[in-house]
Order: sequence, then C-alpha cells, then structure tokens
Amino acid sequence: MAFMTFEAFLILSAFALFSGILAYLYWINLGLEKKLTKIQALPKQPTQSEPTFYDAATQLPNQRLFLDHLSFEITHSKAPPKMIVVIKLSVNNLNEVSALYGREFGNNYFYELSKRLQKVVLETTIVARTQEDEFSILESEFKYVSEVLNFIYRLRAVLCTSYEYQNQLVIGQIGIGVALYPNDTDKVEELYDYASLALQLCNRSQSDYEFYQQSVNLQVKAQKGLINDLYEAVQSEQFYLVYQPQIDIQDNDKIIGAEVLIRWEHPTRGLVPPNIFIPVAEEAGLIYKIDEWVLEQACKQSSYWHKHGLNIKLAVNVSADHFNQPSFISKVSQFIFKYGVNPRLLELEITETAVMLEITKALEHMNEIKSMGLSLALDDFGTGYSSLGYLRQFPVDKLKIEASFVKEMVNNKSDSALTKGIIHLGHDLGLKVLAEAVENKDQLELLKSFGCDMVQGYYFSKPLLPKAFEEYLIKFQK
Repeated sequence: MAFMTFEAFLILSAFALFSGILAYLYWINLGLEKKLTKIQALPKQPTQSEPTFYDAATQLPNQRLFLDHLSFEITHSKAPPKMIVVIKLSVNNLNEVSALYGREFGNNYFYELSKRLQKVVLETTIVARTQEDEFSILESEFKYVSEVLNFIYRLRAVLCTSYEYQNQLVIGQIGIGVALYPNDTDKVEELYDYASLALQLCNRSQSDYEFYQQSVNLQVKAQKGLINDLYEAVQSEQFYLVYQPQIDIQDNDKIIGAEVLIRWEHPTRGLVPPNIFIPVAEEAGLIYKIDEWVLEQACKQSSYWHKHGLNIKLAVNVSADHFNQPSFISKVSQFIFKYGVNPRLLELEITETAVMLEITKALEHMNEIKSMGLSLALDDFGTGYSSLGYLRQFPVDKLKIEASFVKEMVNNKSDSALTKGIIHLGHDLGLKVLAEAVENKDQLELLKSFGCDMVQGYYFSKPLLPKAFEEYLIKFQK
C-alpha cells in the first residue's frame, strides 16, 4: 500500500474543503432561489401609494392577492400535478342581517365568521375575502376528494351555528362551491370562475355544497341565451298580462279584485314560465324595465275597465330593485296621470325583502304611495325577515299569505298553525288577509274557519286574458 506525502495530503485536503464549500454554497443558493421565487411571486405589503391587497375590515387577502396565490400554486405544481382546491363560500343572509339589525351588526357578523373560518383551516390554507358577502379558500394539502368533503363538513359545523351580538341571535347561512385542479381545469381564472359557478348552483338548489361539473357550464350558456332573448322581448314587447280573480270569502264569494301576472310568449321557445325568466331578469338587471312595462299596461287596462263600468282593483307586483329606485314614485304618478287611473283601483304588492333592504327609503316610498290614494299589500308574508316591530310601522292594507303555507296546511299542523296565526296577527293590526294558491274546497273551508278575508287560486279561476276575465266577472256576478 502506497503512502502519500504530507504535501499531497495538504493539497487533497484543501481541494476537498474547497469542493465542500462550493457544494454548500450551491445548495444555499438553490434554497434561497426557491424562497425568493415564492416571495417575488406574491405582492409585497402595499405602501400608501400602492393598491391594497387586503380587506380592511377582516385583514384577509382580497381577490387580487388570492388569484396571485392560486397562480403561484398552479405554476409550481410538480408532475404529476397535486390537487389544488378552490372553495367559494357565500354568507347568504348577510344583507338581510344588515338590513334588519344595522350595518354595524352585519359587519361584526361577517368578521366573527371570518375568525371562525381561520380557526378551522390549516396553517398553509389561504383564506380571502373576495366579495362583500363571500370568502374564497385555497387549499393545496389534500390528496383525496374525501378529505375535501371532510373539510366542507367542518366548515359547515363551525359556521352554520348561532352568532350573538348586542343581545340579538343570528344563525349562519352559507353556500359552498368547489372546483378542483387539475380535474376541472389547469387555468387560474377558469378554476376560480368554476368555483363561482358551483356556488351559484349551490345557492339556487339550496343544497349544502356543490362541486363544479360540466353541466353547470351548459346551464350558464343556456342562461346567457335566455338573457339575450329577454333583451329582445323587452324591446319587441313579447310579454302579455293575465288577471287572476281575488275573492272575498266573507262576503258571498264576491270578486273584489285581480292580481296582474306577466306571461312571456317566446317566438321559438313558446310560453316561458315566470319562475324561469323572472330570476334571470333580476340577475341581468332587466327586472326594472319589465316592472315598468307591467305597471303601465296595468294602468292602461284599469282605465279602460273603469270607463266601461268595471270597477276592479288591480294588484301589481313590484320587485325590490324597482321599488327602491329613486324614480319609482314619479313613474307611478306619471302612469296614473297619463291614463287617468282611479288610485283606489290600484294596489301595489311588495315583498318583505324589498322593504327590509333599505327600510328608511322603503318607508318613504310607502307613505308617498299611500298619500296618492293607492293600496299596499305585503306579499309572501311569513317568508322574509321583517320583525313585528317594523311591521307596525309599515302603512300596508293587506297581508298575502305565502302559497307554500296554504298548499300544505290541510295535512300539516305546523303550516295550519302558521296560517291561522298570520290571519289573526293581520286582523289584530287592522289589516285584511289574502291567501294565495287555494286549489280545493278543503283549503277554502279551513281558511274560512280561520277568518281569512280573501283568497285567489285555481279553485275559483286560473289567470285569465282581459276578455276572458270580463266574461268570468259577468258570469260570476249572475
């Protein structure tokens, strides 16, 4: 075995030491490069001159920063790509809570939900406030869909519980939409949008949660087509009105009015049901124009019937968007003057939701309507958020019991008790009460026994075209 000289040993030792230092510096540099890449991919904390990346109320990242995080995760996902989960979570009763208890209460409610949410998620999870009533969650540590489901269940368990502030109690109401990378898409914006579509489906179907699926996209495309057709329908007046008789069951079943209902006869689709196109019109911002058309045509019809000796009060539905428009009162006044309508023969139906969105403005509008001589009815009573304290302030003449209570009240004790309670409440407040969707004699007799004043429904008549309504009125009076 050969022995190296002392000089050779020193040279080899120096070379090994130098190589080790180079290797060490290489790995240090590699680690720094990785860290710097991640840091540089995310926005730094803003100065006063820069746009903010955080929500002021919750200190959570906003949509812009959330999308930056999502972009980074997708860009750096290794092959095979890991699962990346985007969850959109809406607080569905935030607007109602704010309207009922005030903006401060609503802000505290949302802030409390954000704190609870941050306690449920992992340390690596990104939680952002991406809309006024919406959180977005980015999770990249799950391997299986079953883990995503367990996470959703934890979210619901923590958020769908009671929240108390200033001696008021609110139950959390949330919707959840989920999209997965790479299953659904490998594009940042699409993944984010797909979670939004899943959330829309969740809220429409009133389910606990929904995962994105291709059929949702098809629904969106169909809805866009319907929106385009609605624009055309508004321009070319493809709508027409029908009238459903309202009967005073405490006065020999006398016809005392009619509800004005809209119908849409599409040139190729045929008759499109209101429960299909009205929600689409609301989302597209077209309901205001449709409402105006209905109100004007109802005034025109009322004037015509009055001149021909038919003094029938017409009840016209008014959407929340239309009712809260600054120009609403002037439009009502304009149509009444234009067609010479007797104000006592016109009733406006508004929902509890329409009133509670902006209570001060709503009360102003209601008082102005009353001063003009029109009647007011609170539609779908029992399904909204108005408290009895506010109900005393509303200058309404009539409560309309929501159809779902009436449909089940004969066989459902709870619905029967609620219906009876609403009737007695209305009477105690000096209001008339009308029940919708009366379809058989059992329902009619039960409502009579409760003391209900008026009804409408297929038991007496379906909604009728103007000529058919005139004939029905003459026949019924005989």
